[in-house]
Amino acid sequence: MRTAIFIFIICLFLSSCKDYYNNNIDWMTSIKPGSSLDSVKKSQPFFVEVDWNNPYINDDSSKSYYITKIKGSYDILKMSHSLVFKDDKFQYSSLRK
Repeated sequence: MRTAIFIFIICLFLSSCKDYYNNNIDWMTSIKPGSSLDSVKKSQPFFVEVDWNNPYINDDSSKSYYITKIKGSYDILKMSHSLVFKDDKFQYSSLRK
């Protein structure tokens, strides 16, 4: 009987944890190419942290802004998520291992 209660409590706890990983993917793919840097910043959901202050400058002078945290996400593959802008206009989102 105690084992059943323990398993029930564990299942209840695990089901209450929200993982926003897929929500982040949805947000990244919904950004329209050509959107301004400011409009993308304003559309940033509460569950995502983007390092807006330290962009990576690519060879083609575009800037990659890395997502540093997704609330509730424990990505075992340690994927890297970034938003790429050129002349402060959104180009594409990137996921890499």
